[in-house]
Amino acid sequence: MTKVFSIAIKEKTAHELKYSLYFGEIRQIVLKTLFQSHSITKDREEAVMLDGFSDTTYRQISMDSNIQEFLVREIIEKFLFQFNYFRRFWKSSHIQWSHRQNRIYSKVRIYLHKVYKLAPVFDYSRAKTNLKILQRFFQISSFWPRISTQLAMVIYLTDLKDKLSKKKLLMQNIRVLIDCSAYAFYRTKNIMIEKGVLKQNE
Repeated sequence: MTKVFSIAIKEKTAHELKYSLYFGEIRQIVLKTLFQSHSITKDREEAVMLDGFSDTTYRQISMDSNIQEFLVREIIEKFLFQFNYFRRFWKSSHIQWSHRQNRIYSKVRIYLHKVYKLAPVFDYSRAKTNLKILQRFFQISSFWPRISTQLAMVIYLTDLKDKLSKKKLLMQNIRVLIDCSAYAFYRTKNIMIEKGVLKQNE
């Protein structure tokens, strides 16, 4: 049974207090606001803000998400702690490829789910469908990027096509989340533009 937190947030429209939001929903709102509006890196080397953010940043995210500041801080700091371990795992893992397409899809989907559990900032169901379509494109193009690049592109495309979300995730945050280099990401994106899958300004 899903645990429910009885907390108060303020609605933007009616300015009324709303109670009993699922904690998972709150976490999703906070992390999505973070990924849309604030860089999770602190320098050009894309070092992650593992020590947390400034009080001003937490306050701004609290205002933007209408979630109490103490919860915003708790959620983000826990995310950064988990993200640190995920990055260590990701950098040290040696993922073996299979030549069978269904096995490739299954393997990437497993990691897609791990990423979603860490940072639920995209529509997971839609992302799984987009992954199948994207891998079909890779197969036709005889071009297979690394898993990190595939994951970054899937999250980017899923967010790009999400009509319910007007504000988009920062591309740098997507890449850093998956440890995907700017070169690999934009090379793949440019190939998709050349093939007519993406538009130049997307």
